Amino acid sequence: MAKKTSKKTRANKSSKAKANLVEQAKKAIDTAELSASDASKAAAPVAAKPIAEEKPAEKTSVNAAKPEAKKETKKAEAQKPAKTALAKEKAAAKKKTAPAQKTVKEAEKKTVDKESASKSKTAAKKPGPKAMTAAEKAAAAKARAEEKAKAASMVPTMLLQFAGKELDIAALTEAAKEDFKTNNKRKLLTELTLYFKPEDGMVYYVANGSINGKIPF
Repeated sequence: MAKKTSKKTRANKSSKAKANLVEQAKKAIDTAELSASDASKAAAPVAAKPIAEEKPAEKTSVNAAKPEAKKETKKAEAQKPAKTALAKEKAAAKKKTAPAQKTVKEAEKKTVDKESASKSKTAAKKPGPKAMTAAEKAAAAKARAEEKAKAASMVPTMLLQFAGKELDIAALTEAAKEDFKTNNKRKLLTELTLYFKPEDGMVYYVANGSINGKIPF
């Protein structure tokens, strides 16, 4: 009997210990939940504070920008009349200078026209060629006729140059004619052909197509 009671008491003790442990665990869970809720409650106002602080800052920045924009618009409006005044002054200055330039150009044109007119007058005043008298005209006609006759009977001067020598072909032709007359006294010279041979130093000729002769240089 003593053994059976001891087992029961042990079982009771162990069940009590388990129950205590369960209660302790529940208490620990409850305390943990309470601490978590407390922490969230404490953190809520802290997190809400920066948001409340940021909103008025944005408003103040917008409100601060508005007067600056107003100032700029006022400045622009104040500068408008000054700009318009400058534009008007420039336009007036252009109008003043335009007629002055026009008058200068007109004056230059007038001077150029005067110079051209004076040049044309001087050119018109230049005397022309003097009229020839009857005697002068007759003398000029005679000189012209003589010049024409000379041109018609012109004989060129022909010279032969070789080995540092110069021979007059016309003179050699006359010499060939004289030689023909000397050797053929009763015949007339109707045709003459000359052959110059510098290597021989002679002029050979054929007269009247069949009479041969020669003369030295």
